[in-house]
Amino acid sequence: MTKRLERTASLLLALFVVSGSADVSARGDETDAVALATKILDQGAAEFSRKNAGVMAMSFTEDAVFRFVTRDGDGLKTESGTGRTEIEGYYKKLFDNDQTIIAKNTVMQARFLAKDLLLVSGSFQPDTNQPKLVVQFVQIRKKVGEHWLIRDMQVFYLPEE
Repeated sequence: MTKRLERTASLLLALFVVSGSADVSARGDETDAVALATKILDQGAAEFSRKNAGVMAMSFTEDAVFRFVTRDGDGLKTESGTGRTEIEGYYKKLFDNDQTIIAKNTVMQARFLAKDLLLVSGSFQPDTNQPKLVVQFVQIRKKVGEHWLIRDMQVFYLPEE
């Protein structure tokens, strides 16, 4: 009975050490993911503030999907666009004014889904001069060459009624 208890204790200790070190590695990856996402999204907010639709569209993959979700009575309404051309058109409409803006992204969570896929969730203020206008978003970014491009993005504007 004592040998069996020793083997069980040894096995549990080994599992703890292995899972503990895997956990540390996973947290390291998560820290790296958050740092990378923050850097990318800070650059994105600066580009948004410059109101250049073409540059914004280039931050998406050629086949990217963009969804904008809002309230529609008791339900939700989703508008979507696919591909850089449609996405650029969306940004052109959005930037069709002379108003100066200062945008801000906040990363709430980020993690690598694979070595070339980054999942990011956060909030976005299109203009910090309008602090009540904040949207939530989820992005999947794909590494293409040296760039992390948006493959899929959902933006949620769900103000309280």
